[in-house]
Amino acid sequence: MFTEKESPSGIKEYHYEISEDGFEIAGFVRNLNAEDFDLDRELELIWNCQEKILDVLSEPNKFEKRLAKMLDIPIDNPKTHRLYNNIILVNDEDKFCWGVGGTGGGKVYWTPYTSENEWGQKEINADIECDNCRVLAHEDLHGIGSHTEAEDVFSNLIGIYFRLENLPEDEWGYWTKWEISRWAMKAESYAEGKKSRDVRIGRNAFCAVYTRYPDEVVELLEVDGWNEDRIEKVIEVCK
Repeated sequence: MFTEKESPSGIKEYHYEISEDGFEIAGFVRNLNAEDFDLDRELELIWNCQEKILDVLSEPNKFEKRLAKMLDIPIDNPKTHRLYNNIILVNDEDKFCWGVGGTGGGKVYWTPYTSENEWGQKEINADIECDNCRVLAHEDLHGIGSHTEAEDVFSNLIGIYFRLENLPEDEWGYWTKWEISRWAMKAESYAEGKKSRDVRIGRNAFCAVYTRYPDEVVELLEVDGWNEDRIEKVIEVCK
């Protein structure tokens, strides 16, 4: 998956390239100051994150397409089909949750999911806006020409997809359940005839994640106290 190289300054880098259906994402990973983490597993997680971003960009489901259109994310007509990312592994409060992106790719400071550092683990699970894969997705959306704000629903979706696929259930983060439940309430409002822009965004987000992970979504709603009738009601608007 990765090719190990040495930079001109002697720093070890891990280069990668992934392509699917006309889209390509390449880049490298470099460790700045992260310690006490599983490098091999972390590289695997970075690869899986990039694969998920690529999957959504190249083969979005119908609800992702609707959501992208509402949020002016040009997945059907991107400025470029090739992204290049610089991913820096850190264990640094000053660089936590930080990234920058523009046409063609981005740079993200990535706090390892496998870090044994208690601060890092707490912060990674505390806020959807600061999930590593979610931040990388946000910068890659800028990379294809999006001008979404920091708090964009589409990036949140990709961050949740990544967690549901790659992390154990006890590491999904409380905000995964909270966000899905919040979107489900918008879908419930949609089923009741409310069609405001906010409701339609929430309904599309809920149906997007339900389309990809129906079992996990139902399980999380049940944990959050939703009964069978309410769950069936929101699932119906995704058909």
